[in-house]
Amino acid sequence: MESPHLMNTLSNVIHKLQKKGLGNDFKWNHKGFTLDGKKYYQPHELSIIKIYRFEEFTNPDDLCVLYLIETNDHMYGYILDTYGVYMNHTGDFNNALRLIPERQHDDQLLFEL
Repeated sequence: MESPHLMNTLSNVIHKLQKKGLGNDFKWNHKGFTLDGKKYYQPHELSIIKIYRFEEFTNPDDLCVLYLIETNDHMYGYILDTYGVYMNHTGDFNNALRLIPERQHDDQLLFEL
């Protein structure tokens, strides 16, 4: 297991997810969350496995959160949520994201990159 200070960048975490086959990026539109643009998932069909938070040291107003997601049909990927000057999501996205159930803290601790 890597020490936390080596896993502190967004690019490092995405790279680790890709190596484990979990690097699929969920996209959002009015139909829901999708990995391929064909099948759409509603929040109740998803589960947040783990949450990673990243803060830009040069500008604390720039924050992003990566949510590692599992679908009800066992597909895996992540949702990247940005804040600050890079925010590009609508209120609908934020509302849908809040509806995704989060695994218990103990379950999150079992998942390692």
